[in-house]
Amino acid sequence: LSVLVLLCTISTSSMQKKMMALVRLLALLLACWQAQALQNASRPYSLMAIYFGDWHEDPDMAALHGKGWTEWELVVNAKPRLNQSIQPNLPLEAPGFGLSAKENTPEDMENKVKAATSHGIDVFLFDWYWYAEKNPTAGGGPALAGALNDGFLKMNDDHGMKFALMWANQDWVDIHPAKRGWHGTYRPPPKFAGADVPLSSYNPTTPRVVPAGNGRPAELLMFDGYMNETVYASAFAYVASTYFTRPNYYKVPTRLANGTVSDCAYFSLYQAEYLDSMVGSRGPALIQAFRKQAETHGTCLHLALMVNQGYHSYDHLLSSWGVDSVTTYNYGKMASVTVPFDSMQDITTKALASWEKVRDYYKEKDLAFAPSVSSGWDSSPRCVVSDPYLSTGYPWGGSFYSTPDTLKAALVRVKAYMDGVCSSETPDAPGAAWCPPLLINAWNEWSEGAYIEPDQRYQWGKLQAFADVFGKKSLAEA
Repeated sequence: LSVLVLLCTISTSSMQKKMMALVRLLALLLACWQAQALQNASRPYSLMAIYFGDWHEDPDMAALHGKGWTEWELVVNAKPRLNQSIQPNLPLEAPGFGLSAKENTPEDMENKVKAATSHGIDVFLFDWYWYAEKNPTAGGGPALAGALNDGFLKMNDDHGMKFALMWANQDWVDIHPAKRGWHGTYRPPPKFAGADVPLSSYNPTTPRVVPAGNGRPAELLMFDGYMNETVYASAFAYVASTYFTRPNYYKVPTRLANGTVSDCAYFSLYQAEYLDSMVGSRGPALIQAFRKQAETHGTCLHLALMVNQGYHSYDHLLSSWGVDSVTTYNYGKMASVTVPFDSMQDITTKALASWEKVRDYYKEKDLAFAPSVSSGWDSSPRCVVSDPYLSTGYPWGGSFYSTPDTLKAALVRVKAYMDGVCSSETPDAPGAAWCPPLLINAWNEWSEGAYIEPDQRYQWGKLQAFADVFGKKSLAEA
């Protein structure tokens, strides 16, 4: 290109025009080649996008809100709450996407998967739910499982996409939308923590109510996240037999108790403290039984705990449960989001600094840490529109947004972190020479402002940012 530019300076006017046109063409070809080279570049870690499956008509949601209700109702009716707020954020209407798409059908789910894999996403980490109330006499049952069980698992072609589970073992409270002053996602455990509590009775037409207290209103509790040992054992058995046996379940190199390394089924637990508070000293035996269930079905378990800024509080579980790695849910779990707004640049800076500390902390304990990059955050759609917007706890609080350009800039920094982590891993390093995945919050958490699905404002821009920065193929999944 330098030679051509020099020739342009010494040629005739007509020749200059032709040469400059050639320069522009070659520059365009070079840019395309560089972009393609980046997209085809292999990376030793997977991109794992968190998938939230409340975008179809679900029987439990219909029992509470009425037939035909989906969480799109919150997204469509969202309003800007503060000066810098960007609402509503609406999905792009395209095959498999949009308000009319049905994620619980194989056809629409396959369109999502094709879009994801073609932009470099290797794994869907499904938010997964199991509650006693779903089947009180048999140790509970799955909830909000239509996208996974009826959509993803019934596709004709998975297009190379793997899947894994993150058990969101927490209270399911009606925040669709939440009234002012509600704050109950992290309520204290019951006074009977540690006891083998009888299974609750459940009637979807008369949901239970958590009493008001401490200055907050009563909460409508659909499903109780504080479950007993019987419920956890039933859930673990179901997971091992139903999901771990699938050929496209995500498996990672894991160091076993006997010192050998094997590819084991990756399973993430969102609220370890919920389980710990209910089963206490029986936790190790419960987790060991889960491992036995996995072995019964021809595999082994890789248990990943999700941690937050108080990550030191999980130390007593690491060895007793045999935890294999740790991870986190989003930027907000690792760094404080400024109220009312943070910039994408600033929150990424805070998250990266936190990742370094957490990684170093767990590296000393021979555990790998899988970070999670956020595409944005604004959970105000889950708040009553007519209420004043105050920072009184989730779903109220700080927000941050990204454009394709600001997201791409953040991802470049995240990629530098991931490349540095993976280049330093050796067979003797934590995680059995396994370079942990990069989680993405999220594929489709629309009512929390965390999504990379195509929207009406930026089209495919956010998803394209991942393809531009990370490429399409992963050595981990090749």
